[in-house]
Amino acid sequence: MAMVGTHVQYTVLALLAGALLLVWGVPGSAATSTPGQATTTVSISICGDGIVQADEICDDGINDGQYALSSSTRDCAGDCKSFGPYCGDGVLQVLFNEECDDGNNVSGDLCDFECNNEVAPTTDPGGTGESSGGGGGGGGSSGGGGDPDGTDEGTIDIDEPTEVLIAGLAYPGATVNILIDGEIDEVVEADSDGEFSQEFTGLTPGATTFGFWAEDSASRRSITFSTTFEVVESAVTNVTGILVPPTIEVDPEQVSLGTPITVFGEAPPGRSVTTLIDNGELVGTTSAADSGAWLLSFETGTLANESFHTAKARYLDQAAESGFSQLVNFYVGVRDVDTDITPDINQDGRVDLVDFSIFLFNWESTNAIADFNQDGTVGLPDFSIMLFAWTG
Repeated sequence: MAMVGTHVQYTVLALLAGALLLVWGVPGSAATSTPGQATTTVSISICGDGIVQADEICDDGINDGQYALSSSTRDCAGDCKSFGPYCGDGVLQVLFNEECDDGNNVSGDLCDFECNNEVAPTTDPGGTGESSGGGGGGGGSSGGGGDPDGTDEGTIDIDEPTEVLIAGLAYPGATVNILIDGEIDEVVEADSDGEFSQEFTGLTPGATTFGFWAEDSASRRSITFSTTFEVVESAVTNVTGILVPPTIEVDPEQVSLGTPITVFGEAPPGRSVTTLIDNGELVGTTSAADSGAWLLSFETGTLANESFHTAKARYLDQAAESGFSQLVNFYVGVRDVDTDITPDINQDGRVDLVDFSIFLFNWESTNAIADFNQDGTVGLPDFSIMLFAWTG
C-alpha cells in the first residue's frame, strides 16, 4: 500500500509539472495565443541605447557613472535616472580628491574649476607702506591678522551632517511606520490633516530604500509604500510627496446577488477616493471626511454570481495619485463558502487537481479566487501556497 501511495504522489507531481510547462511554455518555443486568452502589451524603454526617453534623465550609451571633472563631461549612471559624481555638483567628493565643490566650474571664488582650493592674496588697507617726505605714508601695517607669508588659504567648510527630511500624507492621527532598508526605524503620528514628517541624521550615504505603512483609527493597516533614492553625503536630502495608500475594508464579506456591499476605510481629509470593483467593472468616487473616513456603496446585481470579487482604492492629492490599497475580497452568492481565500478553491475540503485546474485557468490574472497571498497577481508565490496545502 505504501508503494501505491508513493506512486500516486509522484503521478500528481508529474501532472503539476506538466501543467506548469503548459503555462510557462518550453524554453525556446514560440508563444501562441488562443481564443479568450488575455494579452498584455508592455512598453519598454532601453537604458543604454544612447537615446534619452520619456522616463530617463540621461543616456549617453555608456552609462558607467564615472567621476568627471565638469558638468559638461559628466557621465550618466547605469540606471539612466541620474548622473555620476562630478566636480561642480555641489557635493564634496573626497574619494576623488576634491578639496572643495561650490557647485560650479568657475575659478576665482576660492574653489577653482577643478575643485581645488584657491589662494587669495591679502590687501594692505593702509596703503603701500612707503613714505615720501614728511607726511608719512599710512603706516606700513599689513592690516593685522593675516598669515605671516602675506596670503590667506581660502577654504569652504564642508563639515555638514548627512540628513534626510521626509514629508508625506497618511490619515488624521494615523500611526506611520517608517522603514529603512526593510527595518522599522521610526514611528511617527500624523497630524489632524494626515501630514507627517521626520528628520534622519547620520545615515550612510548611498542608495537607500525607505518604506512607509500606516495604521488608521480603526486599527486597519495600509500596504507599504516604498521608494529608493540616493542619500547624499554632507547634504540635506528632502523627500516629499510620500502618499501612503488608503486603508480599506468591505462589509459584508458575502452577499446574495443584487444585495449592496459597503467599501470603506481612511484617507487624507478632503481627498477624492476612487474604488474599483474587480479591477474596474464597477467604479465609485467619494471624498474623505475631516476625520479621514470614506465610504462607498455598490450594487452587486451586475457582478458574476457564485463568485469571489475584489475591491481596491486610491486617492488623488492635487495632481498626484496614491498607490492602490491592498485587495479586499467578497463573495456574491448563497453557497456556504469561506471568504478567506484558500487553496481549496472549490470548497470541497480538499486541495487537489480540481483546485489546481482552476488555479491554472487564473494564472497571471488578478482574480482573487486564486490570489492566495493577495498581492494582486496569481503567480509562483500562490503556487507555493497551494503545494504546501496539497492533500491530493
